[in-house]
Amino acid sequence: MGKAFLFLACLVLATQAVDNDPEIEMNAPEIIERWGYPVEIHTVETTDGYLIDIHRIPAGKNQVQTPNKPVVFMQHGFMCDSSNWIVNLPDQSAGFLFADAGYDVWLGNVRGNTYGKKHKTLNPKSEKFWEFSFDEHAAIDLPNEIDYVLQKTGQKSLNYIGHSQGTLTMFAHLSEDQTFVSKIQNFFALAPIGTMTHALYVLFGSGEFLPSNNFMKVISKDFCGTNPTNDYCDNLLFLISGPESTQFNDTRVAVYTSQTPAGEKFDYQDPKKNQKKYGQDTPPAYDYSKVNAPTHLFWGDQDYLGDPMDIKNFLIPTLKPEFVKTNVELKNYNHMDFIWGLSTPTDVYAPILKTIQASNQGRFQRH
Repeated sequence: MGKAFLFLACLVLATQAVDNDPEIEMNAPEIIERWGYPVEIHTVETTDGYLIDIHRIPAGKNQVQTPNKPVVFMQHGFMCDSSNWIVNLPDQSAGFLFADAGYDVWLGNVRGNTYGKKHKTLNPKSEKFWEFSFDEHAAIDLPNEIDYVLQKTGQKSLNYIGHSQGTLTMFAHLSEDQTFVSKIQNFFALAPIGTMTHALYVLFGSGEFLPSNNFMKVISKDFCGTNPTNDYCDNLLFLISGPESTQFNDTRVAVYTSQTPAGEKFDYQDPKKNQKKYGQDTPPAYDYSKVNAPTHLFWGDQDYLGDPMDIKNFLIPTLKPEFVKTNVELKNYNHMDFIWGLSTPTDVYAPILKTIQASNQGRFQRH
C-alpha cells in the first residue's frame, strides 16, 4: 500500500477544502434517506461469527411498500461497500433505479469492509479478525447474506447483480455449490473478474488495500471537494480502474472517493500461507465450468481490473456456453464506469431490467 498511500497523503497536504458535498460525511443509509427513499439496516451473523450490515431499499421514492416484490441483490466490488450503488444521483444509481422500477433492493457487504468490521468475539484490531480472503467472502458471506434476504422476504430466489469482486465471489461459490443455483434467477456480472492475472491493482502491495474511509473522507473534503483539482482527484480512481473516463459526473467525484475504500484485506497468494490453508504452494483453482446459473456478462475494453484479456482468454472459454445468456463488451468503459458512468443506466441497467422483467413475467407488477 505504501506508494499509493504516500501519493494520497501528499495530495491532502497540498490542498484545502471548499464546496464540500454533504454526502461525503454520510454513510450509505443516510445517503439513501437524503434522496427520500425508505431504508432498512439488517445485520447478518455469518456462520463463523462476523456481523455484517446490509442495506435494504424496500420501495421506490414516494411508493407504497408492498410484500412479495421480486428481489434484486447487489454486491459491490474491490475496496468498496454497499454505498457504490447509491452515490450517483437517483436517476443514475442502480440502487435507486431498481427500487423505482418496483423491486425490493438489497445492498450487500462483506467482512472487513466499512460495514463488516464487527464480530461476536474477535476484535477488528486483532490479526485473527483479518484471517480471511476472497474464499470466505464467497464461501460464507455471500450465501449467508442471500439466505438471510430470502428468509426475510419469503422469496425462493432472487436476481443477483455483482460488480468486480461481487462477480468473483458468485463465480467462486457457484463453482463449489451447484445447488445454490436454485436461489439465483439471474446472475448479472458487471466488470467480471475470474482471474487477476493482468490486473494492475496487485502493484499496490499487500495488507489493507486502502485505509479506512475516515482517511478517504479527509481526502474527499480537502482535495476532491476542491473544484480546481478535480482532474487530479479523478486520477485517483483512474489509476485503479482504468484510463480516464468521459462518463464520470465531475460534481460527484468527491462523493465517489469518500465512499469507495472499504479497508478490506486480501490474500496475495503467499506460498507458506497457501501451504497452511490448502496444503500446496498455490491455491486450488475454482472450476468455473461448473457455474450453472443464467449468467449475463457486461465488460469494458478499458478495464484494468476486469482485464479484457482475462475475460476473453479465461473467463468466457471456461464458462459453459449454455449458461452465458448475455455477453456484452462495452467500448471505452473502465472498471468503475459500470456503477458510476453517466451512460450506464442506458447501456447496462436498462438491459438488466428488461431481462429481469421477462424472467418474472406475470409475477412482476409495478407499484
